[in-house]
Amino acid sequence: MKGRAALAAQALPFLAAAFLFVIFPSWTVDDAYTIFRYAENLATHGALTWNPGESPVEGYTGIVLPLLLAFGAVLGIGPEGLSEAVGILALFSAGVFLIRWLARMQVSVATRAVTAALFLLAPFSLTHATSGLETTLFAFALVLAAERAWAFCADPPHHAWSAAAAFALTALVRPEGLVFAGTLGLACAVHSRWSITALKAFAAACALPVGIYLVWRFAYYGRLFPNPYYVKTIDGWNAGVGAKFLSFAARYLMLPVFACVAALLSAAGLSRDSSRKIHPAAAAFAVSLMVVAFQYLRSDLLMNYSFRFFSLPAARLGRPRRSRGSVPSRRRLVGRTRASPGRRVDPRHAGRCASRIRRSRIPR
Repeated sequence: MKGRAALAAQALPFLAAAFLFVIFPSWTVDDAYTIFRYAENLATHGALTWNPGESPVEGYTGIVLPLLLAFGAVLGIGPEGLSEAVGILALFSAGVFLIRWLARMQVSVATRAVTAALFLLAPFSLTHATSGLETTLFAFALVLAAERAWAFCADPPHHAWSAAAAFALTALVRPEGLVFAGTLGLACAVHSRWSITALKAFAAACALPVGIYLVWRFAYYGRLFPNPYYVKTIDGWNAGVGAKFLSFAARYLMLPVFACVAALLSAAGLSRDSSRKIHPAAAAFAVSLMVVAFQYLRSDLLMNYSFRFFSLPAARLGRPRRSRGSVPSRRRLVGRTRASPGRRVDPRHAGRCASRIRRSRIPR
C-alpha cells in the first residue's frame, strides 16, 4: 500500500474519531475542577495554591495543564472548553506520532492504520480526551518521547534536541513522567556512547528546565512529590488495584495487545543493525513501566476501571451505552463540579475533591 491509498488508510481512524467526538458523551470529571481552581488562583492571585493566603499545597499532579489553563484564563478562555480542546488535540497528536513511531520501525501501513484505530477509537480514549484532566496530554507526551527516542537511536546528532525537549515535556506533565524521561534519557546517552552533543542537548533542553521546576516546587510546597502521592500511597501492597487493572485489560485491551504483537512480527524483517537500535528505548520503557506499576500497587486509587469507561459497540454507534455489568452511581460519574474560589477547603483534601458538586444525568 503506497501513495494516496496509504495516506487514506492512515487518515481514516482520525476521521472516525472526529465523528465519534460529535456523538460521544462529553463530561468533565470532578477532579478536573481541582486543576481549574489552581489555574484560576494563579491567573487571578498569582499563587499556584488551593486557598490564596494560606500555606500552599500541591493538589494537582502535573504543572503543564494548570499553566495552560491559567494562561487561557488571562486571555478570557474558560477552563472547561480549553481543557477539552487540549485533550482532543493531544489525542490526535498522539495518534500522529504513534504512526510515525511505527513507521520508524518499518511496520506495514495496514498495521499502522489498525493500531492507530485501536488507540484513537477506544471508548476510554474519547472519555479521557474530554474529561478535563491531563490523561491524553500525558499519553501524547509518552508517545512523542518514545518516537523521538527511536529517532535519536537512529541518528543521534540530528535528533538530540527534539528528544530532550520531548523528555522534558513528559517529566512535567505528570510525576510518572520523571521516571520515563530519566530512563529514556539515560538509555539514549548510553546508546550514543555519552556523546558530547547529546549530553549538551539533554542538559540544556531537559535536565535544566526540569531541575529548575523541581527545585522551585520543593521550595514552594516543601515536599518532593504532589500531595495526592502522599494521600494515596499506603503501607504494604494493594492487590485490588492490580486485580482491577488486569480485569480491565482483559476486557478492553486484548485487541491492542494483538496489534502490538502484529507490529513486532511486522518489524521482524529489520536488519540486525536496525534491531540493535531498538533495544535502548524498549529497555527504558520496560523499566519505567515496572517502576510505575510497583508504585501503583502500593497505592489506594479511588477508581473502578469498569465504572469509568464506556463500551461503544459498532452496532450502536449512535447510542453509546455503559459497560456491561457496570452500574455506576450518580456520584461516581459526576457530570460537572466546581470549586468556589471564595470558600475555604481543607488543603489536605485539595487533590481529591472540589468544594461544590453539581450532579447531572449519566450519559446513556
